[in-house]
Amino acid sequence: MLLAPAAVSTALALWPIRRPFAAATAGWVWSLPAQELPLHVGALVGAATAPALAGRGGRAARPSDHVGVGIAVLTWAGLGVVVSRHVAAAAVLDRALAEGLGAGLGEGETTTSPSALHRTPWPRVLFRPWPLRPRGVRARRGMVYGPDPKTNRFDLYTRTGSSRAGGGNASGGNSGSSANSGNGAGDVRGVLVHIHGGHFRAGGPSRESRAMLFDHAARGWAAISTTYHLSPTPESGFPQHLVDVKRLLRWIRTEGRRTASGPTPRSWWRAAPPAHISR
Repeated sequence: MLLAPAAVSTALALWPIRRPFAAATAGWVWSLPAQELPLHVGALVGAATAPALAGRGGRAARPSDHVGVGIAVLTWAGLGVVVSRHVAAAAVLDRALAEGLGAGLGEGETTTSPSALHRTPWPRVLFRPWPLRPRGVRARRGMVYGPDPKTNRFDLYTRTGSSRAGGGNASGGNSGSSANSGNGAGDVRGVLVHIHGGHFRAGGPSRESRAMLFDHAARGWAAISTTYHLSPTPESGFPQHLVDVKRLLRWIRTEGRRTASGPTPRSWWRAAPPAHISR
């Protein structure tokens, strides 16, 4: 019984349900443990399987024990695939950077260099799975990029001391306070824009992809996580979603030059579903 939820979560992470929408949503929620915490799920599977592997005090193994071990092995294999996809993400980003910038990419430059960490920090992944904002990264939440301060807002993460890290005209979403501070040194390498998921119906800028945002900010990028107008269905909100994205890109190219990015910002984004967002 303890293995079944982990096995189902892993299976849904590898083979997600596409439709109908209600089933797809339920499957996505159930897949989250395997997608977000595969090592921890694997450890729980090991703890649940250990009694069967140990022979339960020397007694003969029952058929159910063999079935449980088989499910555990398949679950571990699936979780291994999930982890391999996570590890491969950096190379995928670097290839996309090279394809998008072409000649504008400096020799040997990648999305993740320069970096103080050249290897995956496995102890941090295991013992601090919820990413906390590191020292040296500054967060400004609820900044506004459009006429609607409730829906046209974003969070901005920059490295402490980055040039143009403050001094703009963007204001806090509900407080109306100015985001004018920060006068350090050092150019921003580029701008990364994260558009939160949620099928254009739900979600927010402060929950998803935190590790990616913090990591890029620490490496010198201006990392933005934005929200947009939500709608009951993606169709009913079209084309407002695209209008909001264009407003944000315009803000980056105008106000962002004074608040977040260098003179020639490089824009990246992640969206769900990504096919609705084009450059």
